Amino acid sequence: MSVQATMLTVPDAFRVLKVNHKKIDQPFLVNETRLIFSPGQQMIELQYVELFVDDYSDDHTKVSSEPFIINFFITQENRLKFVSPSIDNIVEAKQYAKAPTIKIKNEYGAPLSLVHTMLSELENKTSTKSVRELVNNKQIDRAINSSLSNEHPSATSQNEPIAYEM
Repeated sequence: MSVQATMLTVPDAFRVLKVNHKKIDQPFLVNETRLIFSPGQQMIELQYVELFVDDYSDDHTKVSSEPFIINFFITQENRLKFVSPSIDNIVEAKQYAKAPTIKIKNEYGAPLSLVHTMLSELENKTSTKSVRELVNNKQIDRAINSSLSNEHPSATSQNEPIAYEM
């Protein structure tokens, strides 16, 4: 049985910080990042970052969001399309940076089901939970991942990108 790889190209306005909990070292200025996944549950930590030229000087203004996490499941897609709004000016960029969202569509144009979470929301939820709740959630995660592995032999709990390019 061959495992089909799925490619997702992340545009230059987004920095890929982590993929499936693995930190990605990425220089500040990157044209785009190509991620290649095997089927299964995926998690990408992103940050929106744009530079705008100041009309009145040679300076640049950097607009960035706080990091956010996208969770999704890949089955047998060949190529995914990363969709974000067209941002034309610094006012739009600042507004978008407050609550960035994206879409990911499959090769037929159908959107994947995504779960968006701002990193600060996740940290706030985690800091208020007891150790017992966290342990129970880890046990639940293991059970879900075990179930996924049984249902989808190619899905694993630690799906890492097969490769990434910048």
